[in-house]
Amino acid sequence: MGTHGSMLLGNNELLPLRYDDIRIEHLHAWLAAGYDPREAAEFLSVYGSSLTSDNVSPDVKIRLTSNITAALLAASLRYTRRSTPESDLHAVLSDFEAVQLAVVAAESSRDAFAAQYRRSIHWTAAHATAPAPPPAAMVAEGGGGGTSWTALAAALPCAVALVVLVMIGGLAVIRWKRRQHAARHAVLGAPPGEGPQTTICVTDIADSTFLWEILPAAVMDSALRTHHTIIREAALAFEGYESSTEGDSFILAFKTSVDAAAFCLRVQQVMAWIKGADAVRRASPPVQASATMPEQG
Repeated sequence: MGTHGSMLLGNNELLPLRYDDIRIEHLHAWLAAGYDPREAAEFLSVYGSSLTSDNVSPDVKIRLTSNITAALLAASLRYTRRSTPESDLHAVLSDFEAVQLAVVAAESSRDAFAAQYRRSIHWTAAHATAPAPPPAAMVAEGGGGGTSWTALAAALPCAVALVVLVMIGGLAVIRWKRRQHAARHAVLGAPPGEGPQTTICVTDIADSTFLWEILPAAVMDSALRTHHTIIREAALAFEGYESSTEGDSFILAFKTSVDAAAFCLRVQQVMAWIKGADAVRRASPPVQASATMPEQG
């Protein structure tokens, strides 16, 4: 790998794994591997600066790391999605663990994966040499050279327990936020109740039948998609409730007459400035002065 041969680890879609491989002093090795001199020098300079930044947070440099990233993203989306049943939430971590175990199983052995992972985090045997002298009691009980393994055996459960606690705490926070969001969404998305301020607004495209007869279907389809998007975005902005639609007509309910009027003004403003509607405007007959005001009830 690297300056001793190919510049990339075999069967790895990622970049070089060692900092020595991207030092500008080793540009000659990249040139010998067939890379363009200017592009290689620029790459080494930019990527080297990125790696030495205090804010760098690289992905795990192992084979199939993209599987782990994709599984983590899928687990996050699945857990926070409001439509996911409560009974399915416990399976999120187990499914994610299955992906990790599959990545390990893809190697020839656990030892091969362990060696690859140690290399990815720059762990070497030097980190385990010359351990501190153990307490006398430990020497008397364990004897021999098993001190480092004893310490590792004691440390691993603590580390695993800490990770589990952090994950449980994080999942608890996510679940709490999810319930808070659901409650808030239920209030905001609820239809207006019966009362003097509740206002019904009915929209309609003037002379739409005439426009369908003289304009190509593709033009009208595009115009309708734009129209529906504008209506729904404006309704959302003023907490409108979409009761029903019939053709190009919307029946909407608002909590106050002010919200309904503001919705109508927003739609008219956006419609006047929307791009790509010139063909519809040119074909439309003059607008009659008979506008239906929002009905208050």
